[in-house]
Amino acid sequence: MSAKVTICLPTFNRAVSLRRAIHALLGQTFADFELIVCDDASVDDTPAVVRSFGDPRIRYVCNTANLGLYANWNIGIDLAQGDYVAIYHDHDVYLPTIVERSVALLNRHQAASFVHTANLGIDSLGQVVNVDIRPFPELSEGGSVVRVLAGSWHSPVMAATTMVRREAYRRVGRYEPERYGVDCDLDMWFRLAQAGDVAYEREPQALIRARSKGQATARFSWLQESQIIQMRRDHLDCGLISGGWRALVARWKFALERDLRLTSTYLRAVLLEPSESVALGEEVIRSGCGALAWNTARVARHSVVLQVLLRRLVLPYHYRRVRRLLDRRRAAAEEFVRDHPALVAYLRRSGQQCCTDQDLS
Repeated sequence: MSAKVTICLPTFNRAVSLRRAIHALLGQTFADFELIVCDDASVDDTPAVVRSFGDPRIRYVCNTANLGLYANWNIGIDLAQGDYVAIYHDHDVYLPTIVERSVALLNRHQAASFVHTANLGIDSLGQVVNVDIRPFPELSEGGSVVRVLAGSWHSPVMAATTMVRREAYRRVGRYEPERYGVDCDLDMWFRLAQAGDVAYEREPQALIRARSKGQATARFSWLQESQIIQMRRDHLDCGLISGGWRALVARWKFALERDLRLTSTYLRAVLLEPSESVALGEEVIRSGCGALAWNTARVARHSVVLQVLLRRLVLPYHYRRVRRLLDRRRAAAEEFVRDHPALVAYLRRSGQQCCTDQDLS
């Protein structure tokens, strides 16, 4: 018997890109699914866009108040009736085989709690600028993924491409934005990897749009820094790292990476952020970090000479490194696209290369 699939499509004031997302999902090669559009109290034309499709697979739910990104995800999961649940994004581009490929992997690997796929990054014009294909096997043992996640400050799992067994969500619970902020998805992959194995599709199945400044997942705050540090600490404390010297090394590595991360973030705040942000940074550093971060903060805040050196030497060097990295990624992406003419043809047919920054507002 084939598995039932629920696709949750959370949205908020993105009527234009939502229309394209629904169109792409209704054109999937795997057609037996329910599509729940979870509207987080939009004030634009979102309801009319959904009604215009008239497809019986679509279910529209509108929150009475804006609950926030991850709370809206949780609502979609609660409403899902399928055996497999995907939370796809209203501003990303999905290739027509992502549902079919994801379902096939979950069917083939019954021990997998979720599947994720490789993806391509696109800019505001829809041009491919990054290729994200991880060196994962088709199936990874959950414990090995837990160790990778417990030692990572950045998620190797792209949330926009995941499909999860509903039973696994039931076992591990909800996303917890109150506890871990915008990194609560990384915590979810950690918990799901504890509940089962992890499957991976190495052929890109989605084009992930670069987040623009001001969006929830692209906005910096010291609270977010505190939350991701707390999450890393919680993961280390969960007992998955055995005792002895391995645990000692893991905790020492965490403390060093934490201080280096906060030191770098604080120096950036001194140069680029308002004084209120700098003061908040000092509070975060003082509350639970080592001597490296705290002493650097004290010196950087009061040393005019250091600030001048940072602005004239370190900051330009950093920007040059970032530009070189982006140029290398774009060159690799252009080569990938040249080698996949079918992808180019699909983009042209679907009009995705006509995207504008307005769609990201």
